[in-house]
Amino acid sequence: MYVEIKTPASGRKYVYLKRSVRVNGRVKHITVERFGELNELLAQDPDFITKLNEKCRAGSPDLFSAKLHAFEHNLQAALTNAISTSAAVATPEGTIPPKSQVIGEPKCGVQDSAHGTASVSLLLATPPSTLQESELQELFTVYAPHDALMDSSGVSGFIKEHGLVDVVVPAAGIGSRMGAEVPKQYLKLDDKCVLEHTVLKLLTSPFVHNVIVALSPDDPYYKYTCLVDLKRVERVNGGNERVDSVLTGLKAARTPWVMVHDAARPLISLADIEQLLLQVARTQQGSPSHCGGILVAPMADTVKQAQSVTGGDQATIDCTLERKHLLRALTPQLFKREELISAIEQGLKLKATLTDEASAMERLGHKVLMVEGSPLNFKLTQPSDLLLTKALLSYLAPRC
Repeated sequence: MYVEIKTPASGRKYVYLKRSVRVNGRVKHITVERFGELNELLAQDPDFITKLNEKCRAGSPDLFSAKLHAFEHNLQAALTNAISTSAAVATPEGTIPPKSQVIGEPKCGVQDSAHGTASVSLLLATPPSTLQESELQELFTVYAPHDALMDSSGVSGFIKEHGLVDVVVPAAGIGSRMGAEVPKQYLKLDDKCVLEHTVLKLLTSPFVHNVIVALSPDDPYYKYTCLVDLKRVERVNGGNERVDSVLTGLKAARTPWVMVHDAARPLISLADIEQLLLQVARTQQGSPSHCGGILVAPMADTVKQAQSVTGGDQATIDCTLERKHLLRALTPQLFKREELISAIEQGLKLKATLTDEASAMERLGHKVLMVEGSPLNFKLTQPSDLLLTKALLSYLAPRC
């Protein structure tokens, strides 16, 4: 990747992050990220371009972290204000407030509720964790390798420098239900595709060490993504089924605990990753009560169970299920690496149906913790899912 400064017809200079790829024998320059107007960026940080170039040479995901962090901030602010906004509209004198009053003026940098927009230099920094020092110590005690060495910066410094867990992202599927000409993980959301958004969000978490992406051996699209240039992203060959890709990725991981996350869930929340790690860590104190945990979301709709049908498209209701006992399984799912590998291999040997990582652990009698996560962490399966994701990104992404 490289930095480019362009001057459009307006005469104002803008900063872009680009990469060069060879397509059909010709070099094509692809825009990866847009940072904003040069003078505004330099006014906030005179060394911005120098820092940007350094991050490019280092293959650092910090190039993207602040915008992803700012998006999440805007999303949480919009959710918080949505109720009060709706209440205002319901009153006779109520009016819908302008967007800027709901999520703050869209500017460069990370939004800060107390002090307005933070310095643009944060565009090149890893967003801090919201956990307290004692909570970080809990995470370090459970997830850090036994031979982990700390310097004077302590636990928080170790986590910032090294992270704690690897994440496996199975991405070898074709996503047939989306009905697109390319696999759904390569559909564009803005300048980047779904897979790029997902992996970059994971790398934005200070608790993530590396991301292992399991791809089809003959995948022709990955080489065009910015992930190729990032040193904390590793590619491995996936298999015919999701579980095969997960197993390959797990064997390439190096941390004692590993998360597995779907490639088609780009709206994973950084706060949900924190809570999954923290709540599972607390089950490991003393005599461990759970083998790991997953994110879940409550069912909002009434759920019907269909009668078994032998053919045709006319399905009949068999019964209505009790909704309060039903939850949607999300990702990431977090388990000890060796235990999960063993559970999956045993399941495959017996030809068991393993729809997710938790199902492999469940069939062996292990208890899996459920941690409620955001319902916006949905999996892109249908074209409508892609439309909703694009709408959220368009409305809430920070504008420079």
